[in-house]
Amino acid sequence: MTNDIEKSPQTFRKRNWKTSILVSVGSFYLFQGLYATALNLYKDNFLVNIAMVDVQFFGVFTFLYAIPLYLKMIPGLLSDRVPFGKYGRRKPYLLIGTLLYIPCFLFLMFSDQVNVTWPWFLCLFGIQWVWVLVDGTLDALTVDVTPENKKGILQGVAWGSRGIGGVIASILLMILAGILGWQVSIALIGLFAILQAVTGLSLKEPNIVRKDLPPLKKVFKETFFNKQIQIGLVFSLIASVTTASFLFFVPVFSGIAGVVGLNLGLVYAVGMLGSFVGALMIGKISDKVGAKKTFIITGITFWIGVALWIPLQPGISMIYIFIIALIYGINIGGFMASTNRIAMELSDTAFTKSGEPGIEGFMFSSFSAIQNFGTQGLGPLIVGFLSIFIGLPYAFFALIPFTLVAALLLKFVKPWDPKK
Repeated sequence: MTNDIEKSPQTFRKRNWKTSILVSVGSFYLFQGLYATALNLYKDNFLVNIAMVDVQFFGVFTFLYAIPLYLKMIPGLLSDRVPFGKYGRRKPYLLIGTLLYIPCFLFLMFSDQVNVTWPWFLCLFGIQWVWVLVDGTLDALTVDVTPENKKGILQGVAWGSRGIGGVIASILLMILAGILGWQVSIALIGLFAILQAVTGLSLKEPNIVRKDLPPLKKVFKETFFNKQIQIGLVFSLIASVTTASFLFFVPVFSGIAGVVGLNLGLVYAVGMLGSFVGALMIGKISDKVGAKKTFIITGITFWIGVALWIPLQPGISMIYIFIIALIYGINIGGFMASTNRIAMELSDTAFTKSGEPGIEGFMFSSFSAIQNFGTQGLGPLIVGFLSIFIGLPYAFFALIPFTLVAALLLKFVKPWDPKK
């Protein structure tokens, strides 16, 4: 085993932890927020206000578009098990992702910007695969370097920075699209995506080479026969379904309340600002009291957030709309910080007792993939189907029971406890 790998992974993390890691992670997720929010806002605006698809098509499209996110564990396992010699097992994949973004966005720029076509969809689909590679690799790297008592603030900084990036992107994209058109805006989104991948290269990773890796069969057995992992995966799916409502911001605010153009961007920006506040606040608190308690708090406040949608109607005050977006954003940010901290903690069980490198990247990516399936797959399908009978936003109430089930599952999951 190489000299940089300590007997315990925690020893490496404590020895190498620096505040600058938060700066690097924050920068990565700031650009990710710029890129991901702008791309999603572009996609949603295109579908709803240009192609003018119905809610059911929107839900099915969201499910198909997110297929790469459901398979996020594949590149995670790749970076775990196929290091590039002295160059490491994480950073080379960040560099590969940086290069792959370029042709993907070039093709998207010159695709049909009026109708939903296969080339347009395939461009977005390819970008999703590259994002999975880049984001999954960075997730694995954060597990490699973060001590137990810093996981909350790291997740808070990550999701908070992504929220700030979302604030900027929500306003900037709608302004630029109106002035310069969608082609220039797509080029800017591509630049954000490339900068996201580049910033991840500044993190120091454990010096792990191929000979350090234990047999894959051994690691899989020690991981997937662990009850904490098994229950944790179910918890991640159930909990993440509740966040699907965030994806319907555009259909609800634009389709029901009639908010369009710059105002739509401002509403989205307020929601992202709320997610910054919620993620940073709840992430920091979880370092003091643990993620279990903070998850229960955000689960309860989610019910309040859903109820705020009911009065929406054409001509309703923009102030009330901004209040909904802010409160709902705060709740979503805190919710994601809590669930992702739990996923990070459970991914640590991928390390073998001897301190050998495990499949921590694969595990955290598996948790993320399951969360993505809940958020962008199962959740939108449930909301889209129920909206046929009861409409939006009332379909969101069907998501409330998922918070209750997730809270009950936490009884059988034992994430890090600050008192121990």
